[in-house]
Amino acid sequence: MDAVVVNLLKGSLPDVKHRQPYQRWIFWTDESPINTFPIPGRYKPSFKQLANVFNWSMSYRSDSDIPVPYGRTIPLRYPKLNDRTDKELEGLVPYWKRKQTNVLAAIVMSRCLGFRMQFLMQLQRFINVDLFGKCAVVPNNTNKCPGHFKEDCPIIAEYLFYLVIENSKCRQYISEKVFHHAYSKGAIPIIMGAPLVDCIKILPPNSFIHMDNFASVKLLAREIYAIRANITKLLSYHAWRIDFETVEEHGFLGTRSLALCRVCEALNYNDNARKVYDIEDIMLYLDPAVCCFRDPYSRQADTPYIKTHLPIYV
Repeated sequence: MDAVVVNLLKGSLPDVKHRQPYQRWIFWTDESPINTFPIPGRYKPSFKQLANVFNWSMSYRSDSDIPVPYGRTIPLRYPKLNDRTDKELEGLVPYWKRKQTNVLAAIVMSRCLGFRMQFLMQLQRFINVDLFGKCAVVPNNTNKCPGHFKEDCPIIAEYLFYLVIENSKCRQYISEKVFHHAYSKGAIPIIMGAPLVDCIKILPPNSFIHMDNFASVKLLAREIYAIRANITKLLSYHAWRIDFETVEEHGFLGTRSLALCRVCEALNYNDNARKVYDIEDIMLYLDPAVCCFRDPYSRQADTPYIKTHLPIYV
C-alpha cells in the first residue's frame, strides 16, 4: 500500500507505530479549520498528536500537496464569442429565460447559524431574498429544497443573484454554494465567506459581489439594485463565460468526485522527496486562529491572517 488517506472529519487516527516507512500518509479535510472537528464528544486529536505523522495534505486549499477544491476556474482555449453584445451574452447564461425580477436573490440554508440569520435578516430589510431549506420560514420553501448536498435545488435557477454565506470565513474556503448554486444556475454570487483577496484569485474575473467591498448591508443592497437596473452591467458579471468555465469535481449534488483520482495522480507525479508535516505546518492548515477570521463580519485588516503565500491552482 503506497498511501494511507486519513479523513480528519471522521475523528480517528490510525496506529502510527506500525506504519510502513515508504508510505505516504495524507490528511484529508474538505471543511474549514473551524469545522474540521465539529462534533462534541467525538475524538479530536491535538495539533501535537497530528505533528510528524503526515507527509502530504489534501484539502480545498491550493497549496495542498493534493488540491481537491469544491470547484475550479479553467481558461478556455478559444473564446466562445466574437461579438460581445448583450444579446450574445444572454445566450451564455444558464437558465437566462427563467430569471425572475420580482425577487432578485435566493439562498438555500439548513444550518441556521446565528451570524447567517443575522446577515440575512439585515439584507432583507432592503431587498427581497427567498430562503429555502430547513431554515426557511415559509413551510413550502422547506419542501422545495431539502438543503442537503446530495440533492439539487432547481428553483434557484430562477434568480439573478445567489446569496453565499459560508459556515465560516477562512482562507480559500469557497464551497459548492458558489460553484453549483450560483455559477451553474446562472446567478451572480453575493459572497460572505473567504476573503476578497482569495475570491479574486480563485474565481472567474468580475463574476461575483463580495461583502468586503461594502461598509454596510444597505450599500450592498443598493449595488444589487443598481446592477439589476442596468442590463449591460448585469451581463458584465457573466462576461467571464466567454473565456472561462468553472468545473465541479467534489461529488456533491451529482457532480463527479475525483478526490481519490487526485491521490493516484499525486503518487505518480508529486515530488518524491521526503516530507513531514511538523506542528507548525499542521497549524497552518488546521488552526482556526491562523487560517480564519474570528468574526464573520470582520474585515481583513482586523483579524490575524495566514502568513504563508498560497499559490493558485488552475
